[in-house]
Amino acid sequence: RGSGWARQFYDTQRARGKGHHAALRALGNRWLEVLWHCLTRGVTYDDNTHVANRNRALRKAA
Repeated sequence: RGSGWARQFYDTQRARGKGHHAALRALGNRWLEVLWHCLTRGVTYDDNTHVANRNRALRKAA
């Protein structure tokens, strides 16, 4: 149950030293960003598409 990338994001925030509530706020902000892009582009959320786009962005950043 839930989103694998969201869990990974939360765990990464915790590993960086953020407390539980700070990590949840960061995750909430990430979800708002995802929602904003869906609304402005007129698409529905698809977890597989999001994960593929996220992985592509992470590879470019590395």
